[in-house]
Amino acid sequence: MSVGARMPPESEKIKIAKYLAECGVASRRRCEELVTMGKVRVNGRTMANVAERIDPYTDVVECSGKRLRPMQKAVFALNKPRGYVSTLSDPHAGLTITQLIPPKYKSLVLKPVGRLDRESEGLMLLTNDGQLAYRLTHPRFSVPKVYNVKLDKVPEEKILGVLRKGPYLPDEGTLRPMGVRIIGRGVNAASELELTLREGRKHEIRRVFEMFGFRVLKLQRVAIGPIKLGQIKKGQMVKLSDAQIKRLNEACGLDDG
Repeated sequence: MSVGARMPPESEKIKIAKYLAECGVASRRRCEELVTMGKVRVNGRTMANVAERIDPYTDVVECSGKRLRPMQKAVFALNKPRGYVSTLSDPHAGLTITQLIPPKYKSLVLKPVGRLDRESEGLMLLTNDGQLAYRLTHPRFSVPKVYNVKLDKVPEEKILGVLRKGPYLPDEGTLRPMGVRIIGRGVNAASELELTLREGRKHEIRRVFEMFGFRVLKLQRVAIGPIKLGQIKKGQMVKLSDAQIKRLNEACGLDDG
């Protein structure tokens, strides 16, 4: 370290897994696994204790042989159009959300938080904050996701009751209770529902309604925790404000510890 360089107090040191997560490596839990696997070195020494703290200003950290630099945390809201695959890279996909990320943000190494299938549309979050992404997607933290679902007919109250108690899917078991209400009735007996989920099984909504004999005509996610789709245009990506990120962290039970 050069003469006169800033020496941070002990209170400013952070756990190695937290540092890795803030660099966008993975969730904090996965980062802890990388440490115990001997994949992480600090100042040339392989880390053995995930409880150790490092100096983010002066320590040299490598993961799997690659030197890491702290990245600016960023979270973006994207209105995914129908027809796009919500992965960053898929040679067979044709259209992926990578094509919707403006070039000026490519260096942030953003990753999608959860997924929407090709035929679904609406709100997706992208971030380089591995810990936040983990909290938003893990069912243990119960962050609600709200969807507007258009069906080919109106479900009976009995079916709505099953959804509210937690529907059963073969090979999956009983799912968590869903919040559900009818928000519109259209022509040809079609209906629109607002559905709130606190877990994200693969194609969960489509599979549940198909089981009851309904056809999903449109599936749009309109909120993730406190973040709403609002007026974001299809294909547009908007950077969240510090206040929005703070509310998102609070919804996940995150603090600065």
